[in-house]
Amino acid sequence: MAAGLDETEEGSNTLPPALLVLPEYPVYLFRKLPATTRAPPAENRHPGSPRSGRALDLCAEADTVVSMSVLAARRMHWTEAEYLSFENASATKHEYLDGEIFAMAGAPALHNRVASNTLGGLVALARGRGCGAFNSDQRIHVPHTGLFTYSDGGVGCGQWEIHTDGMCLLNPMLLFEVLSPSTRDYDGGAKREHYQQIPSLRHLLLIDQPNRSIRHDWRLADGEWTMRQTTSGSIALPEFGGVLALDDVYLLEG
Repeated sequence: MAAGLDETEEGSNTLPPALLVLPEYPVYLFRKLPATTRAPPAENRHPGSPRSGRALDLCAEADTVVSMSVLAARRMHWTEAEYLSFENASATKHEYLDGEIFAMAGAPALHNRVASNTLGGLVALARGRGCGAFNSDQRIHVPHTGLFTYSDGGVGCGQWEIHTDGMCLLNPMLLFEVLSPSTRDYDGGAKREHYQQIPSLRHLLLIDQPNRSIRHDWRLADGEWTMRQTTSGSIALPEFGGVLALDDVYLLEG
């Protein structure tokens, strides 16, 4: 993914907004900076992690392409409208929180196979119940916290409530994330807490891999959340009249 230079007058030091990237995601950006600009030391982070994180600051001559997986860039504030405009035109996915944009990494084959298996099981459970399953292309918005993000998939029931941008789902009933070493702490920590602020959400599945283990969080009648870690058998999903079998989630043949 590449972003183009904003048109500026000759000699202008006006800077377009910068992107924050997750550690392993190679992103390239055109940017106009003074030749003397240098990047301060910092560290990459996910949204919701401590504020000591690294925004990507580019140290380059004007009009130079630089690898943002190596360099750090200056943190700048994006409005929600600017993020949505940028995201709708982007070929890659990004999260947004508190004025910052975070590039989302691609996933290896095993992650994708487990995600596809899970989605297939949910499609079958949702059928005929006024519900529909969705994949990782469905953007999710959490109005209570301001997060815009993408899960690995989920299910929406009844009338889907869509953000004014025409794309973001506001009322999923179930979301799932397939955990990776680089995202496990975030998905199971800050991102899980964001998801639990969605009033319609009843189930959240955090699916480990390559280990065979699923954390199932579900909302009780009083609105509180509880959880169970499952390594065998199945996950009960009473709203869909069935279960999600771990054997099907982790099926790697056929």
